[in-house]
Amino acid sequence: GLTGLAAASIQSNFAKVLSNKAKSELAGSVVLTDFNKVVVENCAQNIILNGLNSVARSSELDFYKQEASNDGWVDGNGVQQPQVDLILAADVICQPDDAFAAARTICCSLKRGGKAIVVSADSKHRFGVEKVEEACQEVGLGVKSITVRDLYDGQLMAVDMDKTTGYCSDMSLTMFMIGKM
Repeated sequence: GLTGLAAASIQSNFAKVLSNKAKSELAGSVVLTDFNKVVVENCAQNIILNGLNSVARSSELDFYKQEASNDGWVDGNGVQQPQVDLILAADVICQPDDAFAAARTICCSLKRGGKAIVVSADSKHRFGVEKVEEACQEVGLGVKSITVRDLYDGQLMAVDMDKTTGYCSDMSLTMFMIGKM
């Protein structure tokens, strides 16, 4: 939710400086997804409350109902959706099978040349994160990882992380940069 809202806000601000033709090409270009219908409905309300409905929408997406061989992802209504250029995901791996389901979903959802950025807590706090690289390689995706604490000389996580829901001081976050060639 929050990751998608931030992306939609950036997209909305970017669209303000573009021509009308370019704006129409960007409309609805951010999709906030979750497997939980209530979360999807909350995302839809947050899109409206934040005035982002010209650049964003919400949709149900179940990782476990996706096939890596598809050219696009299937939404909660069984409708095939087009592939995308960029996927941003946070805290989507909670068990080992999730890593493989997420990799299949990324594979079918990304256009060739597309990128996915997935951030997750370490396997001490989110089981299955240690399987992400293996899962991506299994479906033909390239993957690199970095510890978030190493970004920006450690300053990225230096302030207010203790105020975020679910964060523990001994938690390490990993950012996976995934590409489809």
